[in-house]
Amino acid sequence: MRSFKGQGNVAMTLVFTAIALIIGVLVFSEVFNALPTLSGTANTTATQIETTTFSAFNLAAVGLIVLAAAAILSYLFLFRRGA
Repeated sequence: MRSFKGQGNVAMTLVFTAIALIIGVLVFSEVFNALPTLSGTANTTATQIETTTFSAFNLAAVGLIVLAAAAILSYLFLFRRGA
């Protein structure tokens, strides 16, 4: 008989990572909105940092989807083999 503890671990990883991602986006957004008004090069740099960071958060969300898909596929392969 096979143990299915791995699927539970993947599910918990997805939940904790999703919560951390939501908290990270919220904290970054609040910190960025609290910055004073910038001008010139400082404004350009701050805007680039904001854009890059939010792009990274979007990629992290895609990573969660990929992890969930991998977990589903591994479960289906185990199910197909008659585990």
